[in-house]
Amino acid sequence: MKIVSLMFAAIFCMNSIPAATTDAAPMAIAHRGAPDFAPENTLASFLIAKAQGADAVECDLHLTADGRLAVVHDDTTGRAWSQDLRVEDSTMNELRSLRPGTGFRSAFPQARTEHIPEFSEVIEALAGTHIFAELKSVGRQAADALYAELERLGAKQTVTVISFSKDTVVYLHGKGIDCALLVEGKTPPELLALDLPHGIALDAECSLLGANTVAALHEQGRRVYCWTVAGGDGFARMRNLGVDGITADNLSFLN
Repeated sequence: MKIVSLMFAAIFCMNSIPAATTDAAPMAIAHRGAPDFAPENTLASFLIAKAQGADAVECDLHLTADGRLAVVHDDTTGRAWSQDLRVEDSTMNELRSLRPGTGFRSAFPQARTEHIPEFSEVIEALAGTHIFAELKSVGRQAADALYAELERLGAKQTVTVISFSKDTVVYLHGKGIDCALLVEGKTPPELLALDLPHGIALDAECSLLGANTVAALHEQGRRVYCWTVAGGDGFARMRNLGVDGITADNLSFLN
């Protein structure tokens, strides 16, 4: 499957990956890979995003019934895949056996053999590319499973765990994992008043951020990421605010 994904990525872009971002250039983060070019959250999608110039990819993680980490966005698989299963009630092998749903098969015929990957497959396929991993499953069991996997794969330095759960990010930060709290629906004063340990970043909905808010968060020593922009104009607007990373659905404009 990995060979198919690599071949599919090569169809779209052969450019080399740019050097790591600097303080003056925010990290370009590919939201679920390159969902305009391949089914979201698949190896093909991540590899295309990397070829387009993404500095990092964002993916979604759910804990399966057999305690593994499946890379899939929804709680159930019916929207994007060939059968509707509840992820937490399914084994990794059951999920891996699915193929893209009808809509994805017609939109991306080259990707008809893609599957729901396990997180370890993504880490291995991306070979050191930074990953923003959103842990969708809540609770200590899921957090411990993710920590164990990062430790087993030696990937603690190349993964930032993101979550809407403050408990999750505080817990994993305490175990030495880079973390960012996802935030939406808060005012600038509420963002500035968040009670988080030093070193935990914020990953905020773009509409919440202005230049003054970003500057104030930086004065607190807080890194600031944002989500989700659709193209080059939105990316440029957020870059001008001084954020540290920008999550985008389509990064093809980088070429």
